[in-house]
Amino acid sequence: MSDNQEHDDRTDEEMKDAMPAEDTATGQASAGSEAEDAKASDAAGSAEPVASSHAQAASSEPEAASSEPEAASSEPEAASSEPEIASSEPEAAPIEPDDAAPQRRNRSLARARFTQAGVGFAAIVVAFGLTYFWPQRNGLDLDIDSSARAQEARSTEPYDLTQLQLMNRVLLQVVDHYVEPERIEPRRMLLGGLNAVQQEVAPVLVDYEEGAPTLRIQVDTESRVFHVDDVTSPWALSYRFREIFAFIQENLHGEDVELREIEEAAVNGMLRTLDPHSLYLNVDTYEEMRMSTRGEFGGLGIVISIRDGQLTVIRPMPGTPADRAGLHRMDRIVRIGEESTVNLPLSDAVDRLRGPPGSPVQVWITRAGDGGWADARPFTLTRAVIHIESVESRMLGDGVGYVSISS
Repeated sequence: MSDNQEHDDRTDEEMKDAMPAEDTATGQASAGSEAEDAKASDAAGSAEPVASSHAQAASSEPEAASSEPEAASSEPEAASSEPEIASSEPEAAPIEPDDAAPQRRNRSLARARFTQAGVGFAAIVVAFGLTYFWPQRNGLDLDIDSSARAQEARSTEPYDLTQLQLMNRVLLQVVDHYVEPERIEPRRMLLGGLNAVQQEVAPVLVDYEEGAPTLRIQVDTESRVFHVDDVTSPWALSYRFREIFAFIQENLHGEDVELREIEEAAVNGMLRTLDPHSLYLNVDTYEEMRMSTRGEFGGLGIVISIRDGQLTVIRPMPGTPADRAGLHRMDRIVRIGEESTVNLPLSDAVDRLRGPPGSPVQVWITRAGDGGWADARPFTLTRAVIHIESVESRMLGDGVGYVSISS
């Protein structure tokens, strides 16, 4: 027993000496393991029921010593709570450096400048495309005239006389449907067509002697000789007209003449050699004929003419928009819409006044005489379907009747 007690005493003393050394070596980071060693020493001390009072006293000193590490171990625990508190701080908005706001403003300004440059470049591209690639229109593209002539003039394709677009169709109709084929003389048709062209176009002169095999055509200062003796069929006639039209088109410069009108003149001159009743009706003439034969059209119901160089109302037709608006005989129409009637051809004035029923048109009127006015006044009229009474009749009395037939 004494040997065992001495052994225990040495063990306890060694533990007392070792524990402070271990504390010094490991520091506060191993506080938890030192507390476990202290608990183990308590358990070892309690396992010796026969230990002496001296050993018990000795064993209590390690317990006291072991309490210091336990107290020390509480400091790391307290310290360990500080990172937990600090860990909640990153959830708050980060504090930007002092130069972050200017950098952000610089980036915004750079983006704005880039956007403005892009918009400017796009505008330049669009303007370039509209200037150089958008189809160029003539003045009649404004929808101020719905007549067939204006619709035809809106075509941007240049007319080519050498294509004989009209003449070949007319020759085909003549060959297939003319009732007296023996009247078809290609040579006479060529001469008749050229005579009509020189009457239509001042710079074109045709020099031909009756019976000669050739003729000379002069356009401005240029001239050329063409054969007529070999024109013996409609197809030879078409070929010779193609040559002549090519020469005219090449040398006709600076003239206010529509090339289509030259071909129309040649066709009508060619058809007049057949009989007085054969002719070609262009679009305007055909529409006029249809209205006159149908007996109705969309308009104002006034008869107009050019008097003293001014567009003048000859008479308003009874029951028409012009009559209801109060227009009088000899009223002067000085403007139609925003267009002056000075030097306006009569046919163009008629086209301006006619139109779809129900559509409005404004005319500016001056009126001479009593109750008249010198300054033009506007009258807004609504077009309507005008019925033309071709035959008017009334009784004059004493068994005498009056019949008027208008065309």
